[in-house]
Amino acid sequence: MVAFASPPAPMRDSAPWLTPDERRPQRVRHDAPFGEVIELFRSQPDMRVLPVVDIDERPVGAVFDRDVRQLLLNPYGHALLRNPSFGGSLGAFVMPMPVADASHSVPRLIDIYRTAQGSEGMILTEGGKLIAVLTNRRLVNLAAEHEVARARRQLERSQRIAVATATFERHVETLLADMTELARTVHENAATTAERSIRTGAHAGAVAAAITQGSAHLAAIEDQGRGLVASLGQVRRSTGDARALVDTTVSLVADGSRRTDDLARSVASVDHVIALIGDIATKVSLLALNAGIEAARSGDAGRGFAVVANEIKLLSHQTSAAATRVVGHVADIGEAVGEVRLAHQAVEAAITRIDQRSEAIESAVAEQESLTHSIAANVAEAAQAASGVEQDASAIATNARTASDRAQAMCVTAERLHVSAEAVARETKELIDQMRAI
Repeated sequence: MVAFASPPAPMRDSAPWLTPDERRPQRVRHDAPFGEVIELFRSQPDMRVLPVVDIDERPVGAVFDRDVRQLLLNPYGHALLRNPSFGGSLGAFVMPMPVADASHSVPRLIDIYRTAQGSEGMILTEGGKLIAVLTNRRLVNLAAEHEVARARRQLERSQRIAVATATFERHVETLLADMTELARTVHENAATTAERSIRTGAHAGAVAAAITQGSAHLAAIEDQGRGLVASLGQVRRSTGDARALVDTTVSLVADGSRRTDDLARSVASVDHVIALIGDIATKVSLLALNAGIEAARSGDAGRGFAVVANEIKLLSHQTSAAATRVVGHVADIGEAVGEVRLAHQAVEAAITRIDQRSEAIESAVAEQESLTHSIAANVAEAAQAASGVEQDASAIATNARTASDRAQAMCVTAERLHVSAEAVARETKELIDQMRAI
């Protein structure tokens, strides 16, 4: 019985690149007679390898065509084949052959073949059982196809790298140009900002100094305004006192008029005394008028009114003295009584005008006092506001100095950015040159 093994049906499509002939190779069991193996090689002249399997279809080796031919070409080869002890077993002709699982990739199969130092072919298994045989030429072709595919992939990759490199180069050039322009713009803006900050700081310092001086002036104005308010208050009070004094004078003149009426009934001739009384009345009128003029012109009316009051009081004393001297001449002053009465009326009218002007002065002084008090309050608020503006100007000057320092730091950063951009440009060019050289 010939112990040939028929190729089993494929279990699964683990190596789709295998040809149908490679998937159903001729094989022989390890217990087949060697003569039958020779007949297989003779019937298939192109067969170079005959796999040998055990009863479970697991490969145990292979018989190579070169060994069979070498035996047949030996002068003693036929004699050996007729020897039952030599020609009846395959054991001496089964040689090791690289074996690998069919699920491996082609590069892995080639690595296994090279590691096993194969030269005639390789047996492929699936689940440990033989499913295909690859000849050395087929393995070489597979290796060549793999290298061609790898070279094609490498070429495509190189082409993609070249396109990507060109694109990257363009992008890097654009980026570097943008970085250079950005660095230049940042440097220019920072320099301009620093210069403006320095000028702003100087101006703010000058403004702060001016505001400080203005605040001192406003404080002085405030103090003077408060002093003026106090003076106006004193004037107002003095004007009130003068009006009271005028009222007293009016009362005295009225009393004099009554006494003159009494004298008219009791005296007959007082020419000299009446003349003296008329002279005194005239002086009183003039003094009263002068007191009014003085009160209108002088800002400090209190003193003027005090002088007028003293003069009026003195004249009143003189009038009393003259009246005492003319007691004995009552009969002589009768004719002058009418004139004295008229003079008294003129004095009353003048004093009335003085009173009216004093009232107007008092009202004006009161109004001026109120306005001056309001001005002083406004000046105080202005001084306080000026103090706040001074603080703001000082803060602006400080911020301007800080901005100047930061702008100068930005200038340094821009210069570093420009240097870095140039360094990146050089390194990128070197990298692209190296990539192109590869």
